[in-house]
Amino acid sequence: MYDYDYEYDILGVLRLLRYLHMYKPDRAAALASGETAFTADDVLEFLYYSTEELFDDCFTDYDEMNGSETMYIYDRVFDDYLDLNAELFCPGSGPTLAIRRKFEDAVCFFLADRNCGIFDMTIHYEDDSPQIRLEFAEGYCEPSALVIVLTDMMHYLQRENEHMRQIIEKRSTAIVSLPQNYKEAA
Repeated sequence: MYDYDYEYDILGVLRLLRYLHMYKPDRAAALASGETAFTADDVLEFLYYSTEELFDDCFTDYDEMNGSETMYIYDRVFDDYLDLNAELFCPGSGPTLAIRRKFEDAVCFFLADRNCGIFDMTIHYEDDSPQIRLEFAEGYCEPSALVIVLTDMMHYLQRENEHMRQIIEKRSTAIVSLPQNYKEAA
């Protein structure tokens, strides 16, 4: 673009709005209608506070004693990813340990070794629903990098879910049509 200092922040806003427009259009409309003009400082504030719009449930906790910030994330997309993998690879059973590890690997791919200030990441399961816990380094959180990484992660999971749904649908169609073809051949 034009090599401005806030170019990366603008790209973060555009990625966030694009994702929301594709998968959560009501949230995209609400975010886009609120602001008409941004300054460079407004963009950072917008990114910081709109991170929560990506997820069904997201909240941030600030620990004043040690100055750290922790973000807890849950989205139905996580559950769908686990359920669709279980249906695809282990029909009739729930998410296995291997499927959970596959989910954790996908999340770690996007969130590990990034320059967005994540100090620690854990994934907890409650009733087979994963919740991601991100702890940020003391006094450091790069909102634009965080939004881009989280948006990319959610977009990847959405695309994987769509792909698995197509495979499952093709598989069920092939199984249903097999007996009819078999009868006709006999």
